[in-house]
Amino acid sequence: MVRYNYYYDKNIREICHEIKKNNLECCEIMANYFLNQEIIKEGDILIPIPQHNGYSIYTKQIAQLISLQTNAIVEDIIKSKPRETLYELKKQNKKVSLDFFIDKNLKEIKSNVFLIDNVLDTGQTFFTCRNLLNGINIIPLVYAYTNKNILENL
Repeated sequence: MVRYNYYYDKNIREICHEIKKNNLECCEIMANYFLNQEIIKEGDILIPIPQHNGYSIYTKQIAQLISLQTNAIVEDIIKSKPRETLYELKKQNKKVSLDFFIDKNLKEIKSNVFLIDNVLDTGQTFFTCRNLLNGINIIPLVYAYTNKNILENL
């Protein structure tokens, strides 16, 4: 599902950085990438991952763009306490702690549930969300990866 290498595929790193600035054109590029996989159907659930400020911004924008084309349901239910970016925490050799919480429970699930994020590095965000959504089979929708080995563990 994840095809692009963050470090080695042309322009992927730049697109991911521009997405963090909520660049609409780059959000559309990522949304179209997910749409072209033709796995998201009407009624599927899209859960955007929150950014370091505690709220989903660009991931929510991407989910909404996908929803416009598929009639999937955007459920912005995961929040977190504000923190430094994961990149900054790692750069400073600080412990990475994702204080995610759910602010609304999902109703009965009869479709696929996708987590929307831009880059998969250690998988910590995905695994934290999977544990938080206890018992729900979630599928990661991620644009780029940094470590191909992590893909095998999803």
